[in-house]
Amino acid sequence: MTIRQATIQDIDALLQLQEKYHVSKLTEAEKQEKGFVTMWITAEQWAELAQRGGIYIAVSDDNQLAAYALKTDWAYASQWAIINRMEEVLATFLFDNQIITIENSCHYGPVCIDEAFRGRTILTQLFEAIQKASSSDFPFVLTFINRQNERSLRAHAKKTPLSIVGDFDFKDNQYAALVCKTND
Repeated sequence: MTIRQATIQDIDALLQLQEKYHVSKLTEAEKQEKGFVTMWITAEQWAELAQRGGIYIAVSDDNQLAAYALKTDWAYASQWAIINRMEEVLATFLFDNQIITIENSCHYGPVCIDEAFRGRTILTQLFEAIQKASSSDFPFVLTFINRQNERSLRAHAKKTPLSIVGDFDFKDNQYAALVCKTND
């Protein structure tokens, strides 16, 4: 398995993986079993993210896209409404006795791992790559996970140093906010 930044050539595979696990494409049972992503990213946004170096991917030995994870600054991420909602409550999140801000953190996520590749160290490897890439610019990495996505909450609790620092609501859903230091 290779962890690397995505390029423009990876966009079709990214769109396919996103489509496979997007909340709008799954039944309730599938959401519970497989987990899901809620943020929809267009081909144009994938291209811009790739150009900005914000997409980290795991590619199998036979060149299949196994997973993706995003790292963005708040200015770029604010094009999605849920990010704007999170920014409204950001000052209520404390970690290591510090208030988390758009100046001292980057946004991590969404992350999606194809079920054929789960149960390995992919999440940990992707997260470590993002932590390392962010450490010179931000002391903290922040993300959110829909509380209904128990699979993702469990995986992040076990395989990353992220800790829940609070909750917020958006469009009738509850989200957990998670933070860790970039130099953990």
